[in-house]
Amino acid sequence: MAFSTIQGSGGAPDSFVGTSGVDSIAIANSDGNFFVGGQEANDLITSVDSGSALYPGVLSNATAKGGQGADTITITGSGNGSIFISTFINGNSNGDTINVANGAGDVISVSTVQGGQGNDTLNVGLTGSATSIFVNGNVNADTITSGGASSTIYGGQGNDTLRIFAAGSATISGDNDNDNIALTDNVGINNATFLGGQGNDTISVALRTTGTDSIRIYGNDGTDTITGTGAGATGNTTIDGGAGIDFITTNVAGTTTVNGGDGSDTIANDGATINWYTSATEGGSFSGSTSTAAIGGAYDTITGFLIAADAIAFSASALTGTASVAVANGAPTAANFNTTGVIAYTAAASGLTDLSTYANVLTALNTAGANSFTGDAGDIGYVFLEDTAGVGYQLFAVQLGSTKAGVALNNSDNIAFVADFATSADVTAANFRFYA
Repeated sequence: MAFSTIQGSGGAPDSFVGTSGVDSIAIANSDGNFFVGGQEANDLITSVDSGSALYPGVLSNATAKGGQGADTITITGSGNGSIFISTFINGNSNGDTINVANGAGDVISVSTVQGGQGNDTLNVGLTGSATSIFVNGNVNADTITSGGASSTIYGGQGNDTLRIFAAGSATISGDNDNDNIALTDNVGINNATFLGGQGNDTISVALRTTGTDSIRIYGNDGTDTITGTGAGATGNTTIDGGAGIDFITTNVAGTTTVNGGDGSDTIANDGATINWYTSATEGGSFSGSTSTAAIGGAYDTITGFLIAADAIAFSASALTGTASVAVANGAPTAANFNTTGVIAYTAAASGLTDLSTYANVLTALNTAGANSFTGDAGDIGYVFLEDTAGVGYQLFAVQLGSTKAGVALNNSDNIAFVADFATSADVTAANFRFYA
């Protein structure tokens, strides 16, 4: 069967409507202003710029809809620099395949490509380029290969696979369900934002090995696996796992800020890099004052912490004392939350053993602080304890339940286990930073 032609308002046959059967239409060297609407069954819609010397190579204001059925829609050039602008393509129901501007040198811009319902495959600007486009897989498990400066790419509902390239200043989101988002090359991905959305997502930008601009990655809700940019990329990277038990790896040469978010996260540094690990609430809510259960129940594990390069960063606004740090080497030292936000005890000063109960952690903190804490009721500070010399550290948040003047912590005080660090040397004041 074939599409029927309906007279358009401009006097030209620019509207084509399919039948209930399998329809096929091919449009060559059009400058646009046409509508193609497939109906039922598996339709084939093709618009091709063949590179004619008489054709200007610009297709605009074209609309193609697949309708019901597993449709194939191709809007492409032959690699001669054709331009596709203000186009709208929608596969509608069932598993559709859509290819747009896939000729080398072709450009698609200010256009919308939607998969609709079904497990769709969308290839947009695959070997050409794309700018200011909107791509949405919509419902079901879609596979999207796209990119484009100042573009927005959504997986939609379903377990989607997004392969991204040339995504300068773009926003890429998996949306709902368990999505897999990854870069396919190292071209033009500066200032991009990656969002996992809800679900257990996997996000990797490891193929970015050059570039000086920033990248932002947010896992959002769920158990996410995030891999930062590769060695050689010197731009700043921000990684936020969001709520859930996340696994984050970073090995960039630039400055990376990693926030595990709520839940027991694992943060690994695999390179000689500069990283900030922000920890304000990762340990969950403070333990009850008389609790003997495990502290917090949720805490982060940070491996590959490099004393020469890395830092744990704290929000100054979350502290009631000043945004400063004191490092005590060897002997226990008093902790004053009125004047110091973070106290670090190194060289096994704490003599930690079993940290599974509130009582044991309370004993360890009092041992490290020489049973001498000062501050007002409600004051919040952090205590960094070295487990064994040069082996590892535990980070605790402490909230005073009553005003203290050089006395020990007791059951009126609240404690949260924030993070467990693996390291190979004593920390210094340079390993602690504060931000507004």
